[in-house]
This record gives sequence, structure tokens and C-alpha cells, in this order.
Amino acid sequence: MSASVPADSAPEPSVPDAAPAPEASAQVMDEPSAQAAGPSVPSVDGSSVPTADATSAQAADEESYSPFRRRPDRPRLGWLGWVVIGVPTAVLAGGWAIIMAHVGQTPGISMETRTVDLHDNAAVVTYAVGKPEDEQVRCVVDAYDEKLSVLAQREITVPKGTAKVTARETLATPRKATGGRIRDCHRV
Repeated sequence: MSASVPADSAPEPSVPDAAPAPEASAQVMDEPSAQAAGPSVPSVDGSSVPTADATSAQAADEESYSPFRRRPDRPRLGWLGWVVIGVPTAVLAGGWAIIMAHVGQTPGISMETRTVDLHDNAAVVTYAVGKPEDEQVRCVVDAYDEKLSVLAQREITVPKGTAKVTARETLATPRKATGGRIRDCHRV
């Protein structure tokens, strides 16, 4: 299966407008920069000058480079540029890491679920809460099922004058729980 094109609709081959003089052609071939730049026109003093088409083609070639390549007409980034870019970037990255490390935490209050004993209709949660002595803290102890639906919960209060409390809560559940925890501790 080949497509045929009628002879009268085929494009005509392009013919150069004018052939350069033999001495100008020899001069163009001797100069590698003129050869790389494209077609040129001889000037009054005998040297070749690139035509407008050659200049625009060369500019198009420079613009078609990948954005990841350094263009020869652009200066390199020196050590001062790396410092100006690098120092603020490192400071911002460090600050962001500190913020992300403390998301969801209440400063000065630590909570920990130590053990969970699960029975058919109850969950026994042993927990520890640490806090500043002069503050009162309220937390929630709960038991949940396999879908993380809360089956039972109780709000506990850790009074002022105590820095660390370890305690046990027994929560009555409608069915067997799969886990228990202490959560949502905040100052009162």
C-alpha cells in the first residue's frame, strides 16, 4: 500500500537565488565561525557578514536548548550566589522540620497509654500523664472497635500539684473492644 502523488501537485525543488562568487565561497569555507553561523554575504572589506536569516536561526538554536543547560551567554552562579540561596533555604527547612515535629502536640503535656486489657464487656486502660505541677489537665480515655468507632469514653482530670500521674480506668463497653487509649490532653 503506497500513496501516489500526481506529478503536477508535487512541490518544485528550491533553487538558490544566486551562487556566491568563487573567491567568496572559498573565504566562507576557510572561516569555521562563518560556516557554523549559516549563510553569509561578503562585505566591502572581503570578510563575510551573516545574513538576517542566519542570525535569527542562531538565536532560535540558542533558545531551543534545554532549560537545564547553561547558556554560554549567561554567567555562572558563583559562591556568593550559592550562599545567598542556600542559607535562607536551610533556615526555612530547619524551621519547617521543627514545626512538623510538634504538630498535634500540646507543649508541656505528655501522655502515654501503658497497657490495655480487653474483656467481653469492658476495657481496662492503664495510662500515664506528665505535666507542669501548677497546671490542671483534662484528658479523654476511650475504648474503640475494629473500625475505630468509640465504644466508651471517660474524661479524666489531673489536678494541680501533681507532675506525673499513672492510673487505670475501666470502661464498660457494649461489645468487645479492639483497643483503648488516652488522647486529647489539654490545659483547663
